[in-house]
Amino acid sequence: MRAHATLLLVLLTSVAKANDYLWVDFSAGLPTTFALENADGMELRGDIYKNIDLQKAWQACRLPDHGYTAFSPTRSTDASRPEENRLTLPAVTIGSADAHVVWEARSVHHQIAETYRVEAKVAGTDTWVTLCEAEADRGQWQLHHASLADFAGHDVQVAFVATTCNGFALAIDNIEVGIPTKARFALDNRTSHYICADESAHVCGRLTNFGTTTVWDHLVVEVEGSEVARKAVPPLAIGQSLTIDLPIPVATGRTDYELIATTPDGTRETLATDFVVAGAAKRVMLIDRCTGTWCNNCPLEAIEVARLEQQFGDEVLIVEQHINDAFMLADYYYTKEFVFDIPKLVVNHLPSSIKTDGFTAAMSQPAEVGISARATLNDDGSYQAVCHLEGTTDGVVRYLLLADLHTDALESTYVQRNAPSSYSWEEYYYQPGAILPEMSTYRNVPVAVVEATDGAATVQRPADLPADTPLTLVAIVQHPTTGEVLNCCRVTCHDEDGISPIRATQPAHYYDLQGRRIQHPQRGLYIHNGKIFRQS
Repeated sequence: MRAHATLLLVLLTSVAKANDYLWVDFSAGLPTTFALENADGMELRGDIYKNIDLQKAWQACRLPDHGYTAFSPTRSTDASRPEENRLTLPAVTIGSADAHVVWEARSVHHQIAETYRVEAKVAGTDTWVTLCEAEADRGQWQLHHASLADFAGHDVQVAFVATTCNGFALAIDNIEVGIPTKARFALDNRTSHYICADESAHVCGRLTNFGTTTVWDHLVVEVEGSEVARKAVPPLAIGQSLTIDLPIPVATGRTDYELIATTPDGTRETLATDFVVAGAAKRVMLIDRCTGTWCNNCPLEAIEVARLEQQFGDEVLIVEQHINDAFMLADYYYTKEFVFDIPKLVVNHLPSSIKTDGFTAAMSQPAEVGISARATLNDDGSYQAVCHLEGTTDGVVRYLLLADLHTDALESTYVQRNAPSSYSWEEYYYQPGAILPEMSTYRNVPVAVVEATDGAATVQRPADLPADTPLTLVAIVQHPTTGEVLNCCRVTCHDEDGISPIRATQPAHYYDLQGRRIQHPQRGLYIHNGKIFRQS
């Protein structure tokens, strides 16, 4: 059915009384006072989502970490231009220049970022003003705000407009219009988790206010219930941030801490809990993501991988160890008891970490040996690698060559391809109709592993890898008996001039909006490097 006209589920705002303040969290579904609009009249695809009816421009669906949220699909049957699905809020009287619109947003898929606009207009007029254009974070909720000061003295309507053709969903939640009354803070925590025992540990981050002016007086760090650091907090107006850098004492091993906000009347609010691990050397944790292209449950595990990467950054190195498919590297398939079932996340090759109760323990082990490495890029495309170990160890050094792999010949019946979909836990991801080639990429797949002699080895690039395949070389030091990874690092690669990067340039491939590779793009919309562009 083509949406030739605006779908209204509201009493017209011209006859409705404006609100003085609006808050909605979609816990009861999509309010009947909201207007839904398929702005350009294109027919929506209805066959590429699970449990999301794409015949509707917006609707409420449930995510496990947020309850019900507003969803908009972002793909249409017209491949020549983006769909623009509009969600228009009822009118709110803006009585002060302090008024804002505050909301949370995320791209439902954890690898594709949906784009959208937030617009406003004086109720009863036709002129929309763009407040901001945004790219939703991939799989993570983010707070946003925009000022409504220019609309002071007017009744205003705010609209959220989904603007991409990716074929996934944009989620919006916890919308507030008016002078904020709720304390809403986002903590961007960048604490280093793994340090040398002789280094100082710091609780770091940036605290941003997205709600009412804070009444906190201090930020306090506590270890085992005892205060170890504090910082005075000045009043933070909406949009203002406070940089956090609090040194804390740590002992060898794991130190858990809480970051707490306090008010003058003694009220306490825990903002974050985290940890620091101190050892003889800094550590990078090797995490094997045991996966397979045939597994319908593996996409859900990919969500956890994305969260680990966000929390730990370059303090973890995640390898996709494929089981029983074309991407499996037999030399790296270390012990079958580790991967008797998938999906699994295995830390440092420790069998105990495949269970939930062992994962925290594996992530808490301090490093007793440090490792650093570099390599020379040879004329034949191989790498001559050398590593240096700090500390006493009889460990075995291995070099692992990782590649980003993908195939163009994908069957749409494969739900798991590229970790996009899951039928369980009500986390809704893309169910393939036509799969975007960028989403068929498997990242950091082992393609070669070589044991070093005296820390040195030549690592050959597999002959069947295309020349433009992105590569990463890593060095790992393992216990000679158990195979436990004691530490690892990404290898710095240099050519004769000392400036060659290890990671190759991404392939310059172009695709149409149905995911088909295009050799010679003509006029229209195409996808290149994960972004949509117009070829004129």
